[in-house]
Amino acid sequence: MALGAEARDVVDMVAREGVKMTSIGLGLGAVMLVPILVLIGAVLLGFALDPVTLVTLVWVVLALFV
Repeated sequence: MALGAEARDVVDMVAREGVKMTSIGLGLGAVMLVPILVLIGAVLLGFALDPVTLVTLVWVVLALFV
């Protein structure tokens, strides 16, 4: 950030970086979710339970993004 930057520029930069970091975190989390779901599914197989539904995943990602 340069000296003499306007407040609007600083707010834009902070918001842009925040959205970028949130998007990276959600992307990495979504990639890591697949192997974890397979593991949880294998553990819960004896109990005949579904580890996660697609609707639940969508709501969690939306809740984390907001």
